[in-house]
This record gives sequence, structure tokens and C-alpha cells, in this order.
Amino acid sequence: MKKSELKEIIKAEFLAEAKDIDFGVIKKYIQDELKRGDSREDIELDTYIDSIKRDFDAGGTRRSDYDDYEMDDYVEDFENYIADKRDA
Repeated sequence: MKKSELKEIIKAEFLAEAKDIDFGVIKKYIQDELKRGDSREDIELDTYIDSIKRDFDAGGTRRSDYDDYEMDDYVEDFENYIADKRDA
């Protein structure tokens, strides 16, 4: 087996595990980073989380767009999401 094939197998296994992503952890991280408090109801943040859940469920490129995301990327993505909604 070639090294590149092994890398692809490892990546596929990692992505399969990532399907079980904990969106609650992402929400909490964004709340903490942006000092939004830890209220259970945050309409903007809840809407964003629902949006990325749909992306994950849709699969394909909508899902793979998040493959390289780190937690700080979700914070930036959320800020851009809110800015886009306000500009609309």
C-alpha cells in the first residue's frame, strides 16, 4: 500500500468520526470566545448552529467545506454569518 493511499484511508476514518461532531461544544466555544454569555437561547447563534448542521447533513462539498475548520474558524464563520444576515 502506498503512503498516499494510507493517508486517504486515515483521512476517511477521521471524517467518519467527525460526522458525530458535537455542535453543543461549538456553540459553547463561540459563546465563550465572543463573551455572549451561556444562555441556553441565543437566536443568532442557534440559527447559525442549525445552518451548519444542515451543511453537515447535506454532505458533499457543503460538508467538506468544514474539513479543515478549527474552533476559531467557527467563531469567524459565525461572525461572517451574522454580518451577512444584517446586510441582507
